[in-house]
Amino acid sequence: MKKFLAIYMLTFLSVLSVFASVEARDHRHNKKGYLRQDKLNEETVDDVQMWTYIGIEKVVDSQGPRYGFWCGVESSVGGGGDLSAALLALPNNKKMWMIGTSGLGHFDLGTWGLDFNEFTQEFPQGPYIIVPFPHTDSFKFVNIAYNFPPTPNVTFPIDGQTNVSLTPTITWAPIPGIDYIWLGIFEENGPGEIEVDLDPGVTSFTIPDGSGALKPNTRYFVLLGGGKDIGYEIESTRLFYFTTGN
Repeated sequence: MKKFLAIYMLTFLSVLSVFASVEARDHRHNKKGYLRQDKLNEETVDDVQMWTYIGIEKVVDSQGPRYGFWCGVESSVGGGGDLSAALLALPNNKKMWMIGTSGLGHFDLGTWGLDFNEFTQEFPQGPYIIVPFPHTDSFKFVNIAYNFPPTPNVTFPIDGQTNVSLTPTITWAPIPGIDYIWLGIFEENGPGEIEVDLDPGVTSFTIPDGSGALKPNTRYFVLLGGGKDIGYEIESTRLFYFTTGN
């Protein structure tokens, strides 16, 4: 593996002088873009805290599954000016510059809503390398495989249910083999949102009475994701809708 990685890195670095740019379908993390981001693999480089993260996701709704990919590099605010660029090398020999602004200490890219054929062509299984500049010796290497955890099975409310209470208890079946659960409830045509991280054994979440978090006669969409941290994040997420009553 070390020999392969050294050859891969030499080949990858040799093309930097001629590589210009590669478009990503969506450049910025969107809370309503069916994903969450965690800061993984924290380390200190020259007294600067730096995080790299990379992940894949399967989102299932009534229309079937869609897939997404995201990655990024972030440095601490105090040292953000030291991070000037970040590059992703993929197993299909593509290179992607991450999107960001030099001096702000944050570069990322992401693409979501792909069907399986698009996903496997753009982000195939295999080795991925993230290289932050100027800290090229702090590159991150992961070997991504499509071993998605089970998609959450929501038991209440059912997809499309109406006249739901303003303080509902959302329930789901146990999700085996995961490290965390993430729940997001978003107003379909407005700014309202709730996002919570839950322990992997949890099977319900209740909107607190009197919180005013949900509005009457309003449609919401819900994302319930179960994921694993295995050097990269891999998530399966259920997407469904409900409408509140008076």
